[in-house]
Amino acid sequence: MTRRWEPVYDAEGLTKEIARLAAAVQDGSYAFYQLTISGPSFCQGDIIKLDVDVPCIDEDGTPAALAAPSPFWMLVGNTCDHARELSGVPWTQAIPLEPRPRAGTPSNVLRESLEYKHSRRFHVPTWPNGGDSAVVMYADFLRIVPMHRNALNVNMLCARLTKEAWYLLHACLIRFLARDDGRED
Repeated sequence: MTRRWEPVYDAEGLTKEIARLAAAVQDGSYAFYQLTISGPSFCQGDIIKLDVDVPCIDEDGTPAALAAPSPFWMLVGNTCDHARELSGVPWTQAIPLEPRPRAGTPSNVLRESLEYKHSRRFHVPTWPNGGDSAVVMYADFLRIVPMHRNALNVNMLCARLTKEAWYLLHACLIRFLARDDGRED
């Protein structure tokens, strides 16, 4: 009998760390967003406002641009790449944030989202002075889009994660990108 190819990290340990961080967010042990945005111009996890369509290759294998689900995006390119010279690292990655009505979301789905149990989606809480508390925002890791760094300007910046929230995002990105492989299933 063949087994799934296991991840290269300690899956049990990472699951426990995600649960610990998610619980700390829920009980208010730490804030998800910084009260004031300081530091580098752009960081991994920053929420930006960019009203553009989402580029993709559609079901027919044709380049397409789908309407963005919202004007908000999360940067997932590494912070150190944002600090490098544009000529050396011209690209970053971003994910369009998808709003879902809070009232229409089944309680078990909302609870699992708040506990960060989904490997492909990252729950993005409402940030100060932004968003609508009647909706739940998600970053769908399957929709990562390359973005030229020259397109970024500081006026787009809406919110910045705290260090603990960045740990949670980073742990969820690791879980998504390096999860076990079912090619033998």
